[in-house]
Amino acid sequence: MLTKNTSRVKRQFHKLIDTIENNELLTRLYEALSNSSRPESKLWKSLSKQEREEVLYAFEESEYNANVVSHGVVREKHKKRLTK
Repeated sequence: MLTKNTSRVKRQFHKLIDTIENNELLTRLYEALSNSSRPESKLWKSLSKQEREEVLYAFEESEYNANVVSHGVVREKHKKRLTK
């Protein structure tokens, strides 16, 4: 059963979504909300709370290009370890 507060939040959320014109943002919001209703994977369930938080933090940080290192740079940096 929905409470008055839940109904209010849903109405406000719908209004907010209706104001968003950025298709990429809408797509990401949709995907995030869609994924939140799916059963969690075995891998995700096996992680501790701290590990989950670290994964989510890393994901957020990866949204900024300045924080992303190309595959080539990582391969070059770890070349010796990769060839052993």
